[in-house]
Amino acid sequence: MKVMVFSLAFISLLLFSCKDNTVTDPVSPNQINKTIDATGNSFMGTIPLDKALMVPGPGALVRNYNIVGKINFNGEFTGILPNQTTEAEDLKLEILVDARLSSTSTKDPYQNEWMISSESQDRFYVTPDGQKIFEKTYPVLRRQDKLQLVCTFTVTTRGLMLDDIVLKIPNDQRT
Repeated sequence: MKVMVFSLAFISLLLFSCKDNTVTDPVSPNQINKTIDATGNSFMGTIPLDKALMVPGPGALVRNYNIVGKINFNGEFTGILPNQTTEAEDLKLEILVDARLSSTSTKDPYQNEWMISSESQDRFYVTPDGQKIFEKTYPVLRRQDKLQLVCTFTVTTRGLMLDDIVLKIPNDQRT
């Protein structure tokens, strides 16, 4: 009788344990979205540029400039990355700067107008509630002193913002 009760208990235990035939995933403290949207989420826009800028020169000389133009951008979220330690979205960001820089200083030894025309492509990881602050440098074309436009941007899951723009000469090589 004991053998029969033991056998019945063993068979019922075996039947109940085989009832659930789903695949089990490893336990993870992070939430992982396994259904990635293949179409992605995108944003685009234009940031107008119209600002007075200055670059300190040798001694007390300050060169004044005006910048006029625009920054076009296009961002595309390609999905949530499941292999990250925190949930983050992969962002492909293209930025196109098209601007004209003109000198308002009469003592500027260079010509009075230059172009800034450059394109950049970057990839970032942005958390859904976070933001990424980054800096991009764009050359002022046909300048012997290698003057650069330095833009500070903030990118979020909603878009791109221009925080600041300055002109600088790399390695402080002022002429």
